[in-house]
Amino acid sequence: MADIGDAPVDVPSTPAVAAPVAAPAEAVPLPSAGSTELAWRRLEFVEGTSSKFWQARREGADVVVAFGRIGTAGQMQRKQFDDAARAEAEIDKLVAEKLRKGYREAG
Repeated sequence: MADIGDAPVDVPSTPAVAAPVAAPAEAVPLPSAGSTELAWRRLEFVEGTSSKFWQARREGADVVVAFGRIGTAGQMQRKQFDDAARAEAEIDKLVAEKLRKGYREAG
């Protein structure tokens, strides 16, 4: 304990460790060789003051989507499907919607 003025204060014996910071969305690593995880399908929309990304991938029978402003970690959502084929069909549908809205393939 340290004494600051008249009130004793607990001082931790080990320094506090900061929580890990998420990498920016554009730095999402690609899967390693032999990995069962599929690569992200990334689309971007840059027009006027908009600068957004949207990306999706299948993990088993799940669809994982990340989206937000380019340069940020953005948000991530997961949706479960009955099987991998339905998950792939959902990704294809979502990509088609984004392309109709003006997003372009990144890469």
